[in-house]
Amino acid sequence: MMAVIFIFLLPTLLSALEFATPDSKEEISKIIRFLTADVDHSNADFPHPGMTYLANAGELHGKKLPLSFFCTKNYWLYVLSLPGEDPFSEDLYNPANNSFTPMPGSRGQLQVERINIHSGINIYDAATWQIGLALAGRDHLEGEGGEDLFSLLENQTNLLNVGYDGNDIPEIEGQFHTDANRGVTFTPEHGKVFLYNGCEIKNPKEAYVFRALPQTYSNVDPLPESVLVTDASGRKIPTQDLPDNESSYPKICISWTDWKPITGENIWAFLLGPLHAALLKYKEEPCVPYQTLAVQNALAILGTFQKMQSKTGGIYYAPAGSISNMGGQQVSPYEVSVENNISALGGLLVFRRVLQDELNYGYSTAEDKQKIATALTTIRTMIYGGNYSVQRSDRDGSEQRRTRGLLSFLKNEAWNQREHQFYSGGEANKIDEHGEALAEWIPHEVRAVDVNTWGIALLGQKFLDEAHGLGTAYQLWQNVKSWGGFYAHPLDRRDQEIWGVGYSDHDHDSNGMIDPNDHSGILSGEWTAGAINGLRVLITQYTQYQDLQARAGETPENLEKIAFYISDLQKDHDYMVRHIQSLKTDHYENEVAFDTVRPPNYRSLIFIPADKLSYLYASKRYLIPFGWYANPIPSMASTTWALMLDYHFNPFSARGDYFPNDLSDPQEQAL
Repeated sequence: MMAVIFIFLLPTLLSALEFATPDSKEEISKIIRFLTADVDHSNADFPHPGMTYLANAGELHGKKLPLSFFCTKNYWLYVLSLPGEDPFSEDLYNPANNSFTPMPGSRGQLQVERINIHSGINIYDAATWQIGLALAGRDHLEGEGGEDLFSLLENQTNLLNVGYDGNDIPEIEGQFHTDANRGVTFTPEHGKVFLYNGCEIKNPKEAYVFRALPQTYSNVDPLPESVLVTDASGRKIPTQDLPDNESSYPKICISWTDWKPITGENIWAFLLGPLHAALLKYKEEPCVPYQTLAVQNALAILGTFQKMQSKTGGIYYAPAGSISNMGGQQVSPYEVSVENNISALGGLLVFRRVLQDELNYGYSTAEDKQKIATALTTIRTMIYGGNYSVQRSDRDGSEQRRTRGLLSFLKNEAWNQREHQFYSGGEANKIDEHGEALAEWIPHEVRAVDVNTWGIALLGQKFLDEAHGLGTAYQLWQNVKSWGGFYAHPLDRRDQEIWGVGYSDHDHDSNGMIDPNDHSGILSGEWTAGAINGLRVLITQYTQYQDLQARAGETPENLEKIAFYISDLQKDHDYMVRHIQSLKTDHYENEVAFDTVRPPNYRSLIFIPADKLSYLYASKRYLIPFGWYANPIPSMASTTWALMLDYHFNPFSARGDYFPNDLSDPQEQAL
């Protein structure tokens, strides 16, 4: 019925195509209340869960800033009870500066995880927060304290600009650590040397921001009683011998350890998040004002994204000198994440729209117009390929480089033609220790769900089917569903409703390192929302294509095939919209499908009052193959992605809709 209804709709009328949403208007209000509540604002009678904290440093004083998760001490006590977990962490105490350093191994990893979740914000999560608040702001909603949501979301843009922590503590009064969270080529305080594809970045405003930012440099462990303290010789230090001893146990403050400048997170932090939010804020205006901080931040870092682009067109994952998610090894400087590059193309398309509107309708000076034109040339080269100049750190004068561009990379190297899906990543234009060039592209075999669902949402049916044959976009989803789908009864998938997706093709092999006998798979809130978004793109674009082909006299067989695609995709979409709600904070504790994996007495671990609502990161604790743990706790990313579904917003579209992106080269159009 769905296919028949829309066959004869004009493309211009497809904007009326609506999809079921996971949340009601009342639930959206509860979500916004939770996303804007100050987690530290509490009293003895009423706990106050939330996803923001109130900053007190410098220009950020009194401003709410986002956090990636809401968690509690009781949840970490549950984690300590899981098989394979050591009940104690071990810290090395340095009396010279009264600091604690987690010892290597699983003990240290768990403590660092606790602190990161308790005190940190991933800048990608913050970008989705900005989009979510902007959408709700357009809907005339307010923050938990009555704040204007557009003003609130701009706090994150200011945080990136000043470059210090929200609760930064200066050594000299009033002198905050400006730009300390930027991955400049040499950072003496962290002992890091970052080279951006052979280039030095000395200006902090041009350097990547570290992917995760703390409230402050030294953070309290939310579970200090689980920490054993030793000195340099390995001798246990009794509690009473530590300074500032409290009645039960001292506060264990750990210096922030996550200094990773990553391309994908920076694309979201500087392009997708703030620029989409600005476009929504100035929707009734001819353009986003050129002097807006979001635009200026993006202009400053654009050249660095270009420096990180390989000859094949893929942008490298991280500067040389960056550390991997687990294990402490350095990331290969030739590593390319396909997911990062999908984000990059989406971000550049959004930025191109902002700058082109400014050039056409703004009131910029002649000097500003020249800067805009230069930026548009950079964007064009990055997308479609071409030559550009860089200054390498090991050579005098400039070096001429050539790239084939992002579109070429995503169409060719990133696409696994044999399996009809995207690679998760690989190494591009690698050079061995003798300076000899190896293969242009060495792909990784591990499969990732989000690279495929995000690829669908960005490139769409038109690009994929034209590049690889009619039905490619539809079949891509079928392939991902076959190894990444989550079902309530995984042993028998026949005629089952798909609930959503997990993370990789390893999800059913075992439950990470937690329980080798658990093969139930995992339901991800964030990645399921991304899959729903991708299906909306396919349904919309196959419907549009069906109408165009019917007018062009397409054969009945092909029209029937396209109608089946639409109907089948709609079915999966509706199933996932229904079942993603099992990860709502007011649903999860009673969901029968999670009885064997849900923490016992969940409500006593994570309690969210009835006036607030959030989505959990995942259905259980699980070691994701890409180097971090999933936890069944309220998540900024899961919740804000659900908001995007509620408002029918596709962040990978330059217009925020489900229609094809304009991937044509404007220079070729001019010719």
